[in-house]
Amino acid sequence: MRRLYDKYVLQMWLLTKRDVKECNELAEQTSSKTGKMYFRGLKMQSMMFLLVYFFPLVWLMFAWIVGFPLLILEEGFVMALVLLSISTIMMLLFVTIVRAGRIHLYSKVKQNVIDKYID
Repeated sequence: MRRLYDKYVLQMWLLTKRDVKECNELAEQTSSKTGKMYFRGLKMQSMMFLLVYFFPLVWLMFAWIVGFPLLILEEGFVMALVLLSISTIMMLLFVTIVRAGRIHLYSKVKQNVIDKYID
């Protein structure tokens, strides 16, 4: 459980914190207003990834803690387990896709902006 927490929660939090700091420093280094705008935009995009990434994880915790007992009362144990398992698989798939996009695509976009606006 600790390894999953480190991989999915802590790593994304630290990566976002580092990227925000790095984008601020890069915005100060560039001399063009367009470059400053791009780096500030990358900083905001990094923060938005964090929201999109953590919302499904919080929703899953809420669904299992609150929703599971309520579904047991309404639908029965087996149906509640099936419904929450399907939604959990879908949310974890979404989180994995967002994480992959954040790690691979965002870094390429940031590198392209750095190459273009930093001397």
